[in-house]
Amino acid sequence: MATDNKPDPDKDKEKDEHAKWEVKDAQIMAWILGSVDPNIILNLQPFKTAAEMWNYLKKLYSQHNTARRF
Repeated sequence: MATDNKPDPDKDKEKDEHAKWEVKDAQIMAWILGSVDPNIILNLQPFKTAAEMWNYLKKLYSQHNTARRF
């Protein structure tokens, strides 16, 4: 019985791109964790991506009540 196990180049490329993204994301997460106050690190543990961490920190530290000029 013959089966077609020929690799799909698009899927292989997708997997390769995803693997590269995971490495970069892990590097950025390490950079964020190395840059924040140690007391904040525990709050960042639940997040799975650097973007999630960044959005949390942005929400935590952004100021929406700044003075505005009209």
